[in-house]
Amino acid sequence: LRSTLNAIRAELGQVAFDKMLDALPPSDFRDAALAGRVLAASWYPIRVNRDLYAAIAKVAPNERNIPRRISARSAEDDMRGIYSYIARLLSAETLAGIAPRILSTYFRGPVVTTEHVEPRAATIHFAGFRGFDNDLWDGTLCGCETIMRMAGHKNVQSERKSLSRLEHALVRFTWTV
Repeated sequence: LRSTLNAIRAELGQVAFDKMLDALPPSDFRDAALAGRVLAASWYPIRVNRDLYAAIAKVAPNERNIPRRISARSAEDDMRGIYSYIARLLSAETLAGIAPRILSTYFRGPVVTTEHVEPRAATIHFAGFRGFDNDLWDGTLCGCETIMRMAGHKNVQSERKSLSRLEHALVRFTWTV
């Protein structure tokens, strides 16, 4: 979540960022964020992401596409350095095949399975994403799209079909080279 906080600050500016932190509900995460002690290796419940988006909506109600903007910037931050170099060496099909491993660094508990990979398309099943809402799905899928773009793939798009409420989804990714 540290890269997410950095992305929020960059998107909203420092003043709105500070107001957003103040608008968060009382929690260990809020205390850590206010003190600047959110660690990259720390795990926080999904609720924290929902709280962040809700707080942003309170302090910056006219901002549009916030989940996508924040996730794109955060993914770019996460993929700097050696990771971006490695990603450029991999085909989109290979990236889709290892998506479960990549996503497991962001989420504990949910299961991600690559169902089908073909030239310029992949279908990935996301299961057990309890607490997800449309903002979290938009952000997560935008992060996946951003990583594929950073790997050099063009026109990356995702289409989500929710299965059984919002905690399960089948997502089809497409791209060009």
